Amino acid sequence: MALVNKLYKRRGVKMDSKLFKTLRQLNQLTQLQAADRLKVSRALLALVETDKTPISRALERKVNEEFGLEQIEHVKKTMDLLNRNL
Repeated sequence: MALVNKLYKRRGVKMDSKLFKTLRQLNQLTQLQAADRLKVSRALLALVETDKTPISRALERKVNEEFGLEQIEHVKKTMDLLNRNL
């Protein structure tokens, strides 16, 4: 886990509600399935996805471990490109 945290900080991907929701959807997970995998409540995921509560460092670490930094970076870059072209 320490290595994941170091790599994440070095690479500098900032997790936000849109990125979080997109990762979940691309992995074809419901909020309930994602909550089970991340060992958090579905209610928390709903609050995070609607930007009503910030993503904690603990949740961010769990997301990094579950989805992997490579996938997170790829999705973030794709989202950034799409947003620039709109």
